[in-house]
Amino acid sequence: MIETGGKAVTAATAVTLYKEYMLKVGYLEKIELKYYANQFKEAMNHHAENLRDEVEFEKTSASENAHQNKQEIRRAQFDLAQAKTDTERVAAAEWLAILEETQEEMDSQDADIAKAQEAKNEFRADKRQFLIDYVNRQVQDLPA
Repeated sequence: MIETGGKAVTAATAVTLYKEYMLKVGYLEKIELKYYANQFKEAMNHHAENLRDEVEFEKTSASENAHQNKQEIRRAQFDLAQAKTDTERVAAAEWLAILEETQEEMDSQDADIAKAQEAKNEFRADKRQFLIDYVNRQVQDLPA
């Protein structure tokens, strides 16, 4: 079992623990360590990049959706003000209500952004879970 004494695992420590553990359990030979440690580092970097991309995607998506919806709300408000018949007013009011409800749902996208940011920050601070998951995936791929 990988133990860290309750301290956060940095990238350098994660690589060291990876090497030590894989040697200890006999999964890798000493000659293979450098190659597989480099693959582990690349996987860590790729994971960090994916987390950054996810945060950026959530922010961009929320911004674009909110901007587009606000424009549609303004247009619906204009259509409602310009409506000449009761039927037009009802239709415009219903459409405006739908858009305003959509806007409220979009406000919840802040939670998605926060969730993605939290995952990114947790990974930056502590590589422990990534290390454990990575090792488990490799060890479980062993032939029976």
